[in-house]
Amino acid sequence: MIRLKTVVCCFIIFLASGCVKQQIAYRLDDVARIQSSSFAPFTLAVAEFKDIRQGPIKENKWYKDDRTTLKDGRDYFFNDPDYYKDKVISPWITEMIVKHIDQAGLFKSTKLLSDNPNTDFILEGNIQRFEGFKEPSIGAQIGQQFGLIGALMTLGLKSTYEGTTILIDVQLKKRSTDEILWTGTAEGRVEGEDFADAYGWSAYQKANESLKVAVNELIDKFMTVSVANFAQPHAAHERVPQDAF
Repeated sequence: MIRLKTVVCCFIIFLASGCVKQQIAYRLDDVARIQSSSFAPFTLAVAEFKDIRQGPIKENKWYKDDRTTLKDGRDYFFNDPDYYKDKVISPWITEMIVKHIDQAGLFKSTKLLSDNPNTDFILEGNIQRFEGFKEPSIGAQIGQQFGLIGALMTLGLKSTYEGTTILIDVQLKKRSTDEILWTGTAEGRVEGEDFADAYGWSAYQKANESLKVAVNELIDKFMTVSVANFAQPHAAHERVPQDAF
């Protein structure tokens, strides 16, 4: 009975997916609060990350779907930016970075730069990759034509997925002096196999999952940084090399 309910819910969700704008969001209730952070007394503002991606080229080959691309010689659904709100990703990725870091409790508070101009530190960077891929399934596509019955008939079908987020030129700076406390990259990757998605909408979810991994990595790297010198005005310091971590 539980399995049947799961199928019904998934069927309804994926029918509706194509009718709404895709969101860049993920669960935060499983993000552990940091118990001891050297940044705890300080506040952070996050500037909108710049989108410098060179995304996948649309192929329009899979059932005339415009969300497919050729990857490693095979067709894949991908997270086409045209299906995000306003056809952009940088504001929503930045918003999730803010929510994630704030949830982790790394700083006293973490806000968007546009909402909080007076903070101790500022975070900025570039989005080099934000991709989700889902392998098409002929069986799932055929089963979808028969509604819920078809979904039940193709319940056991699986297909591969990938998700990748790469944030580069990330800089954590002291707000009052523009001194760089840390600079580097953060990467998040997910891959595996799960239920066959007839229309590939789960590619968007896989991109979101990879972003979560990337932000977790970013927080881990910040935890290795000492802010002792930066707590004092005009303190001398050296720029942290990008490959130091």
